[in-house]
Amino acid sequence: ADLVEYIDDVGVFLELGVSIKTQISLISLGFSRTSAVMISEYITSDNLDELSCMQWINENSSLLDDLPALVKMEIYSIVNGIEL
Repeated sequence: ADLVEYIDDVGVFLELGVSIKTQISLISLGFSRTSAVMISEYITSDNLDELSCMQWINENSSLLDDLPALVKMEIYSIVNGIEL
């Protein structure tokens, strides 16, 4: 089952340490909690699913240039399907 399906489950919020659907979607894609929170600060919508998050990242990658190098490496890895 997809994590986003359990968005109303408080246990998921507590387990993941996030409470915004976009952040949960980013974590579902494989981002760390820290990266998910940092990336979500640039995304204006709080309700994106996984596909919408990937589309947003692909269309707005230049906005993320100010993120720390490790977060950018994680983005590159996930977008390109490369395991680090």
